[in-house]
Amino acid sequence: MSPTPAPRKPRFRHWLVGIPLALLLGLSANYVMSAGSHGLDSSSAASGAASQTGAAAAQNSAGPSIPTAGSAPSGMGLQAPYTAGNWAQAAYTREEAQAAAPLSAPQGKLTRDEVIHLLRAQGKDTDYYTDGLSFELADVNGDGAPDLVARIDGAVHLGHFFLLLHQPDGGFTLVHEQAFKVDTWDLTGRDIGGKRMFETVTADGGTGGHEERVRLWYVENGQYIEAWNGIMTDRQAMLPQRATFAVGSCRITDDLDGPQLFHWVSRYGLSEDGELTGDPDTKLERFAFDGTRFTPF
Repeated sequence: MSPTPAPRKPRFRHWLVGIPLALLLGLSANYVMSAGSHGLDSSSAASGAASQTGAAAAQNSAGPSIPTAGSAPSGMGLQAPYTAGNWAQAAYTREEAQAAAPLSAPQGKLTRDEVIHLLRAQGKDTDYYTDGLSFELADVNGDGAPDLVARIDGAVHLGHFFLLLHQPDGGFTLVHEQAFKVDTWDLTGRDIGGKRMFETVTADGGTGGHEERVRLWYVENGQYIEAWNGIMTDRQAMLPQRATFAVGSCRITDDLDGPQLFHWVSRYGLSEDGELTGDPDTKLERFAFDGTRFTPF
């Protein structure tokens, strides 16, 4: 019989996502995934803790000085006129964003406004919903310098995820942008198959649906690489008579011939009152790490 993941708080060595009843009813989708709660063994957790010494939580304090009327950012080669009003608008030109973007991060810190300038200078848009911005500085490529990981939390299933790598000249270069909502991330990292992997939990959905996935990723040769993603929760209730709710869990082990990942998903019926019905249909998938990604057996 295939194992059925129990909705409980995971133990330290089991990378299981405990889903409280409120989540099963779709009342809450906010949970924190950490090294200790997702199967990182003691040696992995220790190495992850050591890596945190190079990661600084970003401070969302007041940003860099905004050019005053008739002035241009110094040292950027741009000329007046600039007005304070132009820089206070929610959207401004890419050239203005590039002019205001910081050239470096002194003491490994960036302000909120500096991050906004960086995203608008290099991102796909210049008018992101920055009220939902949060970010963190952490070394994700192993060069000892803090990189910038940022997310914008939009409405329900809307958002953006950004990864900017620290450059030798002190600046930051955007290497990955994706239009999905990130609920949580864990930038502690774990060594898997010679790669330093990190995780994010993303939310997606539409009419009557809500899905959460955990994504494992790493950086190699300046590129963002997603090694695996899998369902943690999935609610489908567009047709009340056929509504279902699925809960997933996963574990990575190094005890076999190379890193392997096991992923369980149990799907229940869901009544119009939000109660789980019937016996779960549980499926188990097994993946092996091929040096780049986890691929199915």
